[in-house]
Amino acid sequence: MCKRVAVVHTTTNSIQEIKQAFSKAFPDAELVNIIDDSMVAEVVAHGITPHLISRLTRYYGICRELGCLAILNQCTSVVPAAAIAAQSVDIPVFNIDYPMACKAAQLGRRIGVVATAPSTLKPSFETFVNAAREKYTDRHVTIYFCAGAHPALFKQGNQSLHDLIVRDVACKAAKENDVIALAQCSMASLAPALADVGVPVLTSIESGVAQFRAVLG
Repeated sequence: MCKRVAVVHTTTNSIQEIKQAFSKAFPDAELVNIIDDSMVAEVVAHGITPHLISRLTRYYGICRELGCLAILNQCTSVVPAAAIAAQSVDIPVFNIDYPMACKAAQLGRRIGVVATAPSTLKPSFETFVNAAREKYTDRHVTIYFCAGAHPALFKQGNQSLHDLIVRDVACKAAKENDVIALAQCSMASLAPALADVGVPVLTSIESGVAQFRAVLG
């Protein structure tokens, strides 16, 4: 039996890292990637719209038609739309950063979430707050916005500038929190360079992919 799963992406930036995580965790799985890199721009311009929900619903339906056992939503910016679209299919739809949010709540009372995309600030905050509230009443979540990092990477193609901005903000967050989380997949490669900040630094790709163990065994 083919163990086919899907990832719906809003950027091409993290495709290889996610593929590698799947290959490592589930080498027998067949991965289907659906990419729509216009969705984040739509969220920035108009918020979560019926049109955006409709597009995700169609993508999820295609995944189901292809025989996928589950779907991974790669983008926090579209989490509210993904939650609605997920109701249209009878297979699980996982959000990539939910396990990271749960782990952050386990590791400390003060949680710093480092984000580069303006469109993800509200959904990231809600994801971490809701995950913490499942088990704890004393967790405090603070969003740290890396101004300029997102356009540096996605418009200018300047990885070095992006990384410099993120590192500066992450170091500030580390001084004020018990644990920090890198909200976007595009920041995951920075984690080793932040090993010296003095608090745990969490990323989302490996833990997000691990959610598929529930359907892949």
